[in-house]
Amino acid sequence: MPGPCCGGTSGPAGRADVWDEARAAGWLGVAGDELLVPARQAALDAWRAAWWPASRIADLPPLDPRVLAARRALALAALDGVTDDDEAVPRVLRELAGLTTRLGALDGRLGEQVRELAADHGVDLETPDPFPAEEPAAPRTQTGAAPRQEEYALAAGASGPAGTALLEGADPVDPGAVPQGVADPLGDVTWRVDLVRGVDLTLAVTVPAAPVVGEPPHVPLRAVAGDVVVPLRRAGDAWSGTVPAPPELLAARPRYRLEVPGLTPVPDVDPHRLVEIAREVGP
Repeated sequence: MPGPCCGGTSGPAGRADVWDEARAAGWLGVAGDELLVPARQAALDAWRAAWWPASRIADLPPLDPRVLAARRALALAALDGVTDDDEAVPRVLRELAGLTTRLGALDGRLGEQVRELAADHGVDLETPDPFPAEEPAAPRTQTGAAPRQEEYALAAGASGPAGTALLEGADPVDPGAVPQGVADPLGDVTWRVDLVRGVDLTLAVTVPAAPVVGEPPHVPLRAVAGDVVVPLRRAGDAWSGTVPAPPELLAARPRYRLEVPGLTPVPDVDPHRLVEIAREVGP
């Protein structure tokens, strides 16, 4: 995944950075802008696909992932014979095929160009990616035991009876912990412990969702604090979930973080810096 601050691919002003200046000096001098322009386009679109901070809070609209993939494929094709990754273009085209299946085909000149490129590489843009993501495991409760039927209802965001708030708080979203387009990077993980019917403790978590183009992809998002795990479900502009709360939660001040099983978080990602870069490089 490209770094959140473009390091190693392209500087904030669009200057191409190389990982080994001595090795790159020869072909950079020969190729000039004919190489640097597509290299910059491919690098920036890879960054946009991974890190674009679409946010209602920051008023940054989402980008069409099909456009980013198509532009990246065309830029990588222009670098044919320069890079040592012969599968770069077909790989991005297969990614685009999956997006096309979900969001529809691209129109206009860009759509025509990428369909011609796909035909040259033997990729059918109407066929889904043959390697779809695995189905996520069933959500677990804070005890690690198999959830009961009522816990599934709570995890799905069912409101249940109104309760008395005993504890509540908010922790900032860490954009390095979730895929792009999942949670609003400038939002908060808002949580609340309620006493229901004078007997039961419940923990409810809400997170603002990032705006996306088309239907959002399924992501097994959850909020975690120590041994407490809250599976979240996206509905409209927010993620939410509710689970039974352990009594010991009342004696602590938990700090909730977002987590996607199988995803390794990128540390120290500054959401405000992401917004600065996005406004600088543009869509």
